[in-house]
Amino acid sequence: MAAPDSQLYLVQMLDNIERIRLWTTGHTLETYRANLMLRDAGERCLERISGASRRLSHETRAAQPQIPGRKVADIGNVLRHEYDDVADAEVWRIVVDDLSAQRSAVQSMLEKR
Repeated sequence: MAAPDSQLYLVQMLDNIERIRLWTTGHTLETYRANLMLRDAGERCLERISGASRRLSHETRAAQPQIPGRKVADIGNVLRHEYDDVADAEVWRIVVDDLSAQRSAVQSMLEKR
């Protein structure tokens, strides 16, 4: 069960995951890289997810150990310090490989409240 103080952050995470999914559906890494507005929007949503994940209680994070909490929190650092295609590729990898599992985990934590 999510701690009461974590509810807001879980909702923020889910909202930003949904935005990324909505905006990136049908895109490839190449079309993502070619669309500056899409890249900026996706990166900003990941920054918000990262920031919200850092504010989750330890209890809430421990409820979903399959989600790499440190990795989710650290994507903000990647976005702030990598200014080339490395950041684009990492963001896209997260979109393709990680967001579905993270979405399921966040939904599960919210449903158990």
